[in-house]
Amino acid sequence: MKKLILVFIAVLFVSCQSTGVQVTFDDEKSNAIKEAYVKYMNQNFDGDIWSEDLQFYGNVTDPIGYDEAKSLIGLHHELYDNISMSWGDSEEVNEIAFIQTINYPDYGYVSQAWFVWKGTGKFSGETVEIPCHIGYLWGEDGKVINEWQHSDQSHLKAELELSLASAE
Repeated sequence: MKKLILVFIAVLFVSCQSTGVQVTFDDEKSNAIKEAYVKYMNQNFDGDIWSEDLQFYGNVTDPIGYDEAKSLIGLHHELYDNISMSWGDSEEVNEIAFIQTINYPDYGYVSQAWFVWKGTGKFSGETVEIPCHIGYLWGEDGKVINEWQHSDQSHLKAELELSLASAE
């Protein structure tokens, strides 16, 4: 009878193991995104987490590729000073971003990040804070193959128009 109880407990333990969706927060992929954000703020983002076949969706359904996406990163620093990113309300919990990576067994790895982007327009002088959410689909080679950015881009467009008007 004791053996039967032990077998039952062992089966119960094994059947409780997670085999479905798994969410992690301090994993290799989440940390790679955090490192890329630090590089971005330091103006030395090199696109090393992106696949050359990147499909980048910035609030649109028609994606742009790797080279065009990388040029947009540089545009931020041409238009804004004092760029920062944060997540959390107090200095004790303030992080660059809240990042999680999810392993979907039939789909792959998807990382998500939430943060508030802040910058001061070089042409308007206005400081803005913009809530952002970004999703990353990782390819088999360990690089991001799809990126979806969700944020209000109206201030970026206005700042770009001011910069073009000042160049004329």
